[in-house]
Amino acid sequence: NTIPLYDARMLGAGGISFMASPSFAASVNPALIPRDRKLFAGVSYRTVSYEAFQYWGVNQGVIPQEENIEDRDDRISGFSIAIPFKGVRFAAGWTLGRTLKLPYFMYVSDSGNYHGTFDGVENNAFAAVAFGLGEKLDIGIKINYMFGTRDVYIAEGWFYHQMRFDHFEEHKISIITPTLGLTYKITPNWTFGAYI
Repeated sequence: NTIPLYDARMLGAGGISFMASPSFAASVNPALIPRDRKLFAGVSYRTVSYEAFQYWGVNQGVIPQEENIEDRDDRISGFSIAIPFKGVRFAAGWTLGRTLKLPYFMYVSDSGNYHGTFDGVENNAFAAVAFGLGEKLDIGIKINYMFGTRDVYIAEGWFYHQMRFDHFEEHKISIITPTLGLTYKITPNWTFGAYI
């Protein structure tokens, strides 16, 4: 669940892009903002299927299931824009990070029922700037703001005792991280990039 989802090509490579789209390149390495003197804009969409094996509280195993409980999440997963201005390149955008969901479940027995919802997503907003040092070396700086919530609701009811327990949790994340990136054009077709 820790693969950062930027676009389909990056997801296919396990979160590593060997051919990042120009508009989303800065979301990974700010030095990858294109040198071309034109505007780049992009929107991405994702579909993710996720599953849980057993439930007890938060996914710990109240009952074994014949098959895994699964669900899917379809949504716009990012937008980005890259703009050159007098030798300096700027980029900004938003991408989805991890899906913080588990599938809904409902377990009913003769004595009671047990059900829960687990909903949440991680967001990343970024702003980046890059500039060239010569023909082959680029340096970039990015500020990323990661934010999100995960809401958990679990309800347990007992028919015989006429009792019901409701449990709510809200988990929040809010982190600002800087990134320093560089790229070096080894050949006309190959560019080496790294970031910290």
